[in-house]
Amino acid sequence: MYEVALSEALRWFMTGMLGIMGLLTVLGPRQLAAVCPYVPTRGLDPSLQERVEDAAIRRKALEDISPAYGLTVGFAWLSFAALCGAGAATPAIWYAAAFLTLSAGMAAAYLHLRRVAGRRIAVLSARTATSVVPWFWFAVAAAVTLATLVWSELRAPGWPAVAVALAALASTYLASRVATMPALLSGDDVPAERFVDEHLRFGRATAILLFAFVELFVFVMFDIGRSGQWQGNVAIALTTALAWVAYSVWTIAVRVRPQHLAL
Repeated sequence: MYEVALSEALRWFMTGMLGIMGLLTVLGPRQLAAVCPYVPTRGLDPSLQERVEDAAIRRKALEDISPAYGLTVGFAWLSFAALCGAGAATPAIWYAAAFLTLSAGMAAAYLHLRRVAGRRIAVLSARTATSVVPWFWFAVAAAVTLATLVWSELRAPGWPAVAVALAALASTYLASRVATMPALLSGDDVPAERFVDEHLRFGRATAILLFAFVELFVFVMFDIGRSGQWQGNVAIALTTALAWVAYSVWTIAVRVRPQHLAL
């Protein structure tokens, strides 16, 4: 009786999570590739702050990302929530499908950005993923993904863990690609636009990589909670949790550093 009640509670928890995230995405479809939240103006002089804000507005217009990407992802998540609530399959299946859909939606949006960037002013400087995010975070994400997949397959072989692993690896790869995107400048105020470009690149790459850590942690905790067996599973739970926390702390530490606009 206890196991049945726990299973039902987890199913409705997953249904609610997918439904809320889907609804938020439908209501704000452009947030899938937003600009302004990633551009800091804290600590800048008022005149410089105004230049950066104007550059961010121009960047948003240059990108012109269609809300169709966000709407597609949002309605997909709502569909998965309905199917999960109806008990069409195990909640882990819909959780994995949701993150695969999210990865595909972000990939489509950023592919659009690469096409747009190819037609705009370019900055002639080498860009590598490790110049934005240190290489070891990509390695940690891949290692935790592999550990989660092996752990899940040893416990209960099935498609959910494979799909979650694919989504995490897709997020890791997409983060590296976003980190190396060509600069997108209008040429009206190059210093301010480069400031926006660099922070936007960092913000987007780190946010996408964060998805890899989050989806692995939630999957592990959900799977352990569903089985109700912590014995022998504490190590993988701590591994995914520590990876997520360590990465989050590093990201916050970088974000709070003083900002400088090179004139």
